[in-house]
Amino acid sequence: MIAHITRAAAGCNYCQAHTAHGAKNRGLAPEKIEAIWKYETSPLFTPSERAELALAQARGSVPNQATDAHFKALKQHYREDDIVEMVGAVSLFGLLNR
Repeated sequence: MIAHITRAAAGCNYCQAHTAHGAKNRGLAPEKIEAIWKYETSPLFTPSERAELALAQARGSVPNQATDAHFKALKQHYREDDIVEMVGAVSLFGLLNR
């Protein structure tokens, strides 16, 4: 999901197709993929997923758009090592999009 929303925020339709396909192949429900832009309000997403996707959307749009609030939300659900991995993944996809 992180890859998909990062790529979508950057506007790469080609990449979105691949990340959606990859997410489906890894077991993500198609309903969740279709509702990804409604992650803030959809009951399909957990609070931890909402925190992940908010960071991915912000950094995918403009890398320095991520704020302390994004990281504070992530820290409620994840360890520091997990957050570093998420930021690394989002950063890699952002780099590949640019």
